[in-house]
Amino acid sequence: LLYVTRAVLPGMVARGRGFVMNIASVGAFVPSPMMATYTATKAFVLSFTEAIDAELQGTGVRALCVCPGFTRTEFQDHVHVDTKQVPDMVWMTADQVAGEAVGAAGRGGVLVNGVMNRALTTLLKFAPRWVAIRSATMLLKPEGGA
Repeated sequence: LLYVTRAVLPGMVARGRGFVMNIASVGAFVPSPMMATYTATKAFVLSFTEAIDAELQGTGVRALCVCPGFTRTEFQDHVHVDTKQVPDMVWMTADQVAGEAVGAAGRGGVLVNGVMNRALTTLLKFAPRWVAIRSATMLLKPEGGA
């Protein structure tokens, strides 16, 4: 992410136009036990993208951080987390996430995909950190219990 962004930005700035889209996650907004490295990495992507978008103001180049929530893909097969507690209405398809991201292309800042995820991340801004972490702990349990 860092190397690619560093490689492409100078040319975009020189041309006075361009767009960088980085993919984070709703997980960027709350530390999540059982996915600590994942959510910490996504928090970095979010912070980095917001910062470079601010740095790029007035250059004609923008940076957008896309933050999807629960998206039905093969990802869940690899994280060994039981997602049965996640309500169906929260899940999105990859096509829905991609459609929103393409629709937001060209604008900077942050896109949180889906109405439910936007509501959740808004609530997280007001919740005490320990409440958010405890909620994530209850929602994301390791496969097989615990």
